[in-house]
Amino acid sequence: MHVTLVSDRSMSKQILSSGDDIPEGDKFFSGQSHAPVYGFRLTLIGMVLGGQFSPLQGVISSKADNERDVAKRLLASVKQNLDRLPEIHHRTCPNLFLSVDNGFCDLELFEADDEITVISVPKKSWIFDIDGQKMSLNQHSDRLLEEERTSQTSVLPLRKRAVGHPLGEVVLLFFRYHARTTVSVIVTDQLDIFAKTLRRRWFQRTESEQFFRFSTHTLVIQAAQSTDASEFDRKVAVNFLNVLVCQTVTAWCRIQFPFLHTWSFEKIRTHAMYDQVDQTFLDDLLFHDDDLFHSIYEFTA
Repeated sequence: MHVTLVSDRSMSKQILSSGDDIPEGDKFFSGQSHAPVYGFRLTLIGMVLGGQFSPLQGVISSKADNERDVAKRLLASVKQNLDRLPEIHHRTCPNLFLSVDNGFCDLELFEADDEITVISVPKKSWIFDIDGQKMSLNQHSDRLLEEERTSQTSVLPLRKRAVGHPLGEVVLLFFRYHARTTVSVIVTDQLDIFAKTLRRRWFQRTESEQFFRFSTHTLVIQAAQSTDASEFDRKVAVNFLNVLVCQTVTAWCRIQFPFLHTWSFEKIRTHAMYDQVDQTFLDDLLFHDDDLFHSIYEFTA
């Protein structure tokens, strides 16, 4: 069995009710707002199982903290707990992949643990030697696009071994997102990995992005006022637990009621609250708690 760990960070906009300056509170760039906003930066590591992201550990870091060092500490702590699986649950630790974006991409993270395959995004300015041609990734990407225009055939996705600073010998995967003309590149130090495996494990990170989106858009974590980082940390924990419950209930509903297979949590909630729903559905969902939580237990076991 293969398990994908995902490390990511999220900027949570916060106005502290105390009005005091808090060391962890600062202006951080928000991808959602595309501008610096005041609040907290949460670095998180979690696990993707069955298409669902579950957070394992997280920390609120200040602007002075190096994000890569924070991620490495979180990874070491999670790996230490996973190594205890045989002792506690008599189960072996599965093959582990770690998917991170370019903000965490450095040699120390790749070498942090020999039992974890790291997949990340290299900087386009980094120089790599591919098939005797030593140039930046930007130049390699442009060459592939020119080759496609000349031959009138697609050469992507393309898996290549390469050597370059600062990662040494690696495998690069050049590919194109749907309906995009630019070339994207991901990198790993596992030299015998298949292109399909590499891409699939990398895109597991989208589950963490959906988790953060549910936390901010649906459960609106940024609306919770805090007096300090400690209080915000507790509210984040409760919010994440709520996200997990909502995701589990959504998965249970999709399994129990086939017509809900493609429905989101929002649509299921709206349907249960306002539409003319079948009484059996409400009975199972709201009143048969034992059956519900037994099904949830089976789903998450």
